Formats: sequence, C-alpha cells, structure tokens
Amino acid sequence: MMIDPKPGAWVWPAAMIVWGPGSTSARHSHHCIQLVMVLQGKLRIRSGPGDPWRTRGAALVRPDANHEVDARGRTLLIGFVDPESELGTVLMERIKSDISHVPATQVEQWRLSLGSKLTPMRVERWVRQDRFCDFDNSTYFWCDGWIGAFRNCVTTEASCADAKIV
Repeated sequence: MMIDPKPGAWVWPAAMIVWGPGSTSARHSHHCIQLVMVLQGKLRIRSGPGDPWRTRGAALVRPDANHEVDARGRTLLIGFVDPESELGTVLMERIKSDISHVPATQVEQWRLSLGSKLTPMRVERWVRQDRFCDFDNSTYFWCDGWIGAFRNCVTTEASCADAKIV
C-alpha cells in the first residue's frame, strides 16, 4: 500500500484541514468539531482507554469530546471545524453522539472526490464541491470557502438519505 508521505494543509476561516501519514494518539479533545478520515481502509477510534475501539473509514467528533485514534499505516485527513461557524452549526445538528459514524457510502464519495494523492488544490475542490445532507434531504453545499445552507436544492447525486451522519 502506498502512503503519500507529504503532509499538507488547507485553511479557511471556518476550518483547517490537514493530512499526512496516520499514527496513534492518546486520549485528548479539541474545542472544535473534528472529521477524521483515512483515504484507504479503516481507522480505529474510541473515547479513551477501557472503551471499545470502533473501526470505520471516517468519524465526526463533537467539540470537547475525549477521543483517541489509531490510523497507523494509512493516509489520514483531519478537518478541524469551528463549532460556532455556520459550517459548525450545520454539522452539530447532525452529530448524534460524541463520536459519530460517517456512512461508508459517504466516505467512498469523499474518497473519490479527493483522489489517492492529496494536494491543496484537490482538498479545496472537495471542500467546495461536496455536500452534507440534512435528515429531510436538504442539501448543504460547501461554497466559496464557507458552507451555504441551501434547502431543497436539486442535485444530480443520489439521494442524500445515504449520507446521513448517525
């Protein structure tokens, strides 16, 4: 398996996205919403020692929630989102627990958009083009470096129902 050894970052006012070789982290927390995603395979995530590991392609972590991640041997993308931003508000409405599973169908869609080798240009395109969906199938588009909540937009994508975060 090839791992892109070149770490990188893409920043805008609501969030910062970083990527590079995955590793392990001890129990910690951030005052932000965190997206953790591996480009291939799965990572392991849990609230801390004594809690069971959960294996998945990506997860969303609530602000100030304790968590630890094991992404050894994978390329890891981490998004840190300001919880008070418009994007953060949209995401907080969808995160149902401290560590929330991102469905495999959504992870695969994001991976296809990002490609196998991350660059700032690819990450920016992903941020601007991919969507987060509401439970009533409204679509939230990333646009111009911030999230715009455009309800009832028409897309050529499959139903947003597959992209619910639980």
